[in-house]
Amino acid sequence: MKHRKIQRPASPRGNEAVALMGLDTVNQDINTGSKIIRSEDILQKERPSSSEAAFARARDWAVQNWFVTEVLKLKLAFYNYGFQIVSTRREGNIKVRDFLDVHPDVVRTVERYSREVWREWLTLKNVVSFWREERPTPPILLPPEDCIFKDAMGTPRLWTRFKYKPSDAPPGITPEEKERYFKNKLFELDPDKWDEHFDVLTTQRRGQGFGMPDLYSVFQTMGQVESMEVGEQMLALAGRRVA
Repeated sequence: MKHRKIQRPASPRGNEAVALMGLDTVNQDINTGSKIIRSEDILQKERPSSSEAAFARARDWAVQNWFVTEVLKLKLAFYNYGFQIVSTRREGNIKVRDFLDVHPDVVRTVERYSREVWREWLTLKNVVSFWREERPTPPILLPPEDCIFKDAMGTPRLWTRFKYKPSDAPPGITPEEKERYFKNKLFELDPDKWDEHFDVLTTQRRGQGFGMPDLYSVFQTMGQVESMEVGEQMLALAGRRVA
């Protein structure tokens, strides 16, 4: 007695649909028909290998994930509550208040800078501040994901790029400064030659550069959750597999 070869039922899309539903496919994923998703690919998707990649991912989550966004708002309101500008000397507070009364723009600038620092710290746990002294301007924050920070032997060095266009250059800027700041090129800050001062606040111990943001642990957890979700989907589709 001969056994008849099992025939697969006809499919509206022919062999294509059968291949997508089969677990024995080699180069296609049963969910999407694309390349098979390996476990290490899923981990790398939500677990960046470098601090710069982690900064970019954390900033995206701070905007796109509603839960993270609301938690950061609550923390910002808590830590920045009652912020005041006072003198470091008790007898100087009256002079400071008199100065601020006639310079409200200074109050707004300092308050804005304070909020930006707290938001950056709560999101990334790393803050890069840049300012100039010869031509005093309000300090600005540089995105850590666009910076390279090294402090080997306790000597801080910072490379960054200003993602400005040549058309963004303000009037009065020298050709050398335009070439340096408005060409989207990586350069090292030089406080002596270019009046480029910076300070880096990080959770990493001194000598080790940037630290990983707290949201890194969320990336790891979500990578595990996604792995389990993919496994459950594969089992569900396996139960519907066409013999």
